[in-house]
Amino acid sequence: MKKCVLGPSHINTIEFAVGDSVILPIEKIGCCSATVHKVTYGEILFIFDECVAVRNMNEDYSNQGGYEASDLHKWMNEVLLPSFEPGIRDQIKEITIPTYGMIFGHDALYEAIVEPDRDEQLPLMKEKEYQRVFYRDGELGSYWLRNASKQSWSRAGFAYANVSKFRGYVSSSQSYLGVRPAILIK
Repeated sequence: MKKCVLGPSHINTIEFAVGDSVILPIEKIGCCSATVHKVTYGEILFIFDECVAVRNMNEDYSNQGGYEASDLHKWMNEVLLPSFEPGIRDQIKEITIPTYGMIFGHDALYEAIVEPDRDEQLPLMKEKEYQRVFYRDGELGSYWLRNASKQSWSRAGFAYANVSKFRGYVSSSQSYLGVRPAILIK
C-alpha cells in the first residue's frame, strides 16, 4: 500500500489501485487520510478513514428530499468542498457520503428500512471489516450514510453505521454522528 502526501497538486488517476491511500490537506480541518475504494476508467472513489466533522443531517427533523435536499449535503458542497486545495478541488467530480449499499451491501435490514441505492458493496468493505469502522478524533465513532429511511419507518431518519458495525436509522436532527466523506476524482 502506498502513502503519499498531496498538496495543491494534481491526482493522476492512473497511478492508484484499490487499497492505496492518500493524505489530503483540508483547510481548517488538517490532514485527512482517504483510501481508494473503487477505480474506473479515469475516476477514483476515495472514502475518508476519519471524520472531518460531527453534524446533523438536517436541523428540522426531516428526511424529505433525501440526502440531496439535506443541510449536510449543502454544507459539504458550500463549506467542505471549497476547503480542499485548488488543484484537488478542481478534480473533484462529486463530494458525498457513502451509501448503505457501499458499506454493507443489500441485506434484510436494507430491504426493510432504508430507501434503495444502486451501489454494490465495495470490495474493501466486504473483505476487510475494519474498513467499515470509522474513527473520530482517534476513537471509534458512528457516521451518517446517504440513504433516508423509508417513510413507513420514519419521516425523519437516515441510515448510519456505528462502532459495532450496527446499521440502522436515526433521526436526521441528531448531532453526534460523524461525516465520512466520499469523493469521486476525475
